[in-house]
Formats: sequence, structure tokens, C-alpha cells
Amino acid sequence: MGQHAPERETTLNLPPCCFAEIPTSGEVVLIVRGGEGYHPVSSPFPAAQLNATLPRPPTAAEIEAMLVGSMFGWDVPGAKPACHAAIRTPQESKPTKENARVDADLAGEAAVKRREHLSIMAPSLADEP
Repeated sequence: MGQHAPERETTLNLPPCCFAEIPTSGEVVLIVRGGEGYHPVSSPFPAAQLNATLPRPPTAAEIEAMLVGSMFGWDVPGAKPACHAAIRTPQESKPTKENARVDADLAGEAAVKRREHLSIMAPSLADEP
């Protein structure tokens, strides 16, 4: 694990730390905002229960963003919670104008990415909805 990167604008809105489960192993780890890598945690409790004890419990999208940031760098798009806005807990899924706006933005971005990808890989399909 390397030294912590200086705080950047992309990390300032994230919680100072969070617990996550590594998708491939289920191992519970601690992630420190702006840090490289993660720290294994010896605990009988799942990440969600550990996160609930934090002064500022992270959202599901923040946990995913911090997992990505810790492994691939804090400047990649996946290190931003907005990229994971579709991952919401039931409490976070309550209809709000902000959730609707984010969902619309993500749907629009997905459509643009699909057209860009198809224009390269299969130009004849790029104009299909």
C-alpha cells in the first residue's frame, strides 16, 4: 500500500473511510479516502454493519466509488459516486428530483456510449435505438 494521495476535489465529498467487501472474495476491507489500496479487516461483522457504526455512514454508491478509487486511482470516473447512482439502498431509492435527474443523465450517457461503441464495432447498427 502506497502513501496517501493528496486530497483532490473528486474525493472531498466522499466519507473519510468506509468498509467494503471485495467482490471476488467477499473479504471485508477498510478503504481510506484518497488512499492507495485497501486494508483487510478481521471482524465477524459484515461491511454493512461496520459502515453503520461510522459517524458518517457511506451510501452504496460512495462505497463502490471508494472501492474503485482505491484500486484504480481517485481521478477515474468510477471513483465518483454519480457513476454508481443506480446502486441505491431502499432508503436511498425514495423518489426525489435528484434521483430522477441522475437516472436520466445515466440513461442518456449509456445511450451515447452505446452509439459510440456501435459506430466503431458495427457501424450499420449505430443508428438503431
